[in-house]
Amino acid sequence: MIPEQLRQHICHIHKEKKMKLTRIEQPEDDYDWHETTEELPDQGRLLDTLNESGVPLRLMYKRKRWYLPDGRNWINIVPKFWKYVKL
Repeated sequence: MIPEQLRQHICHIHKEKKMKLTRIEQPEDDYDWHETTEELPDQGRLLDTLNESGVPLRLMYKRKRWYLPDGRNWINIVPKFWKYVKL
């Protein structure tokens, strides 16, 4: 776990330079819902998604496709919303 003071410093750097951080250093606001039409997730990370009807699915985004969590099978849907899974 990252100490609070270090996490705040990392979040400040993230906001100033708009740089991508590693999974452990991700600011809390990266775990909010994002609309797929506006922003796509980092590749290879586990995501909670919602489709148009509000049905939740746990998926992974990589190589411009949406995969089941095991990463072996992709599905032909594009969810409306996504957020990173807290590990």
